[in-house]
Order: sequence, then C-alpha cells, then structure tokens
Amino acid sequence: MVDDVHGSFDGKRFKTATPQSLDPIANRDACMRRILLFFSLTVSIACSERQPSRSAAELQTAAAVNAAIRNSGDSLVVLDFYADWCDPCRMLDPVLEQLATDNKGKFKLYGIKVDRAPEVARAFGVQAIPFVVFMKGGKPLETLTGLQPAQRYQEAIDNFAGRSGL
Repeated sequence: MVDDVHGSFDGKRFKTATPQSLDPIANRDACMRRILLFFSLTVSIACSERQPSRSAAELQTAAAVNAAIRNSGDSLVVLDFYADWCDPCRMLDPVLEQLATDNKGKFKLYGIKVDRAPEVARAFGVQAIPFVVFMKGGKPLETLTGLQPAQRYQEAIDNFAGRSGL
C-alpha cells in the first residue's frame, strides 16, 4: 500500500486521508519501526563474515606466508587477498573453490585477510581487493585485481601449473 499526505492507494481505489493517518505520532512510530528493521537487516548482512574456502588455508602473518611459499617447492601457489566486507571477494570465493576442486593437485590455494595481515598486503602491493597472486618458486608470475571471469583464473592456472623452472 502506498501512503502519502493525501491518502493511500490499495490497488483498487484511492482512499482519502483519515485523521489517524495524519497523526504525526502514529506515523513516527511506523517510520521508526521501518528504520529499525532496515538497519537490523543491513547490520546482519554487513557483519556476517566470509567463510574461508574449504580448499584455502588461511594465512594471517608474514611468517606464515613466507613459510607457505618456501614449502611449496616448484608447485603453483595462489594467494587470495580479501576482506570479509568486500562483496566482490565473497563472489570470488566459490569460483576459487570450484577451481581448486577442478584442478586438484595443480596448485595450492591460500587466503589472506588484508585486515588481519596489512603488512603482507603492503609487501605484495595490494591496493584493491580481491587481489590474486599466482606464484611459483617464490616468484610472482601474475596478479589479478578485482573480480575477473572464472576463465581468466583458469587460464592463469593452466599457464603456470605445468611449467617448471620458472
């Protein structure tokens, strides 16, 4: 039902305003209920944390990132820099999950929250998220900033997973 100062339309006919609909106290209470509902929904959505990908190990310190890279040997390493509040990061998570399933054993996937590891993000030159780094032998081979089509990530995996001695 659409309400305004002059009356309301219920889909069938226009109703004229009644003294109750013009009562500022009644309108204020209804308005406050709508505002509270809106903010409660907004806060619950904004505060929900991104669940880490089941395939991605979470790295929270520079030492952990260095150890993961060092222990990867000649395997392809994919570092996913993200934040819980980042909608494109949330959209990328199932894409990386599917790629990890489809390419099992071709690469090691690690997630790095930029809010928990800002020094790591700075070291990799992260200026926008999502930020995905493809590495091999401790060297960055390619970076993808922002949400890209799934095919773009698959191309990078195909390009670098089979190569040795890079």
